[in-house]
Amino acid sequence: VSLINIPAGTFVEAVVLEILVPNAASQTLSIGDSNGTSSWLVSAATDAAAGTKTLGAGAYAIATGTSATNGKFYAAATTIDILSDAGKTMTTGKVRVSVIGTIV
Repeated sequence: VSLINIPAGTFVEAVVLEILVPNAASQTLSIGDSNGTSSWLVSAATDAAAGTKTLGAGAYAIATGTSATNGKFYAAATTIDILSDAGKTMTTGKVRVSVIGTIV
């Protein structure tokens, strides 16, 4: 599902998923773009406690360890997309997705 429009010439530093209301059932969400369904965040649990914030560990994410990158520059307009587990629907939970970036 396309979630957030990213204009051409944007450098995205991070994408953060925050649990506002935990989902009643175990389910995960991934966040990506047109190049990959989990490029920003890989399988974040939606039944985590309210207030839990997850900074992604996808290919573009600023993370700890040797896999750290510095974000991604989008020369062309695109979208940040969210993907749920196959066959599952989030019925009781609420999340907020924040994109931290700069339009150059």
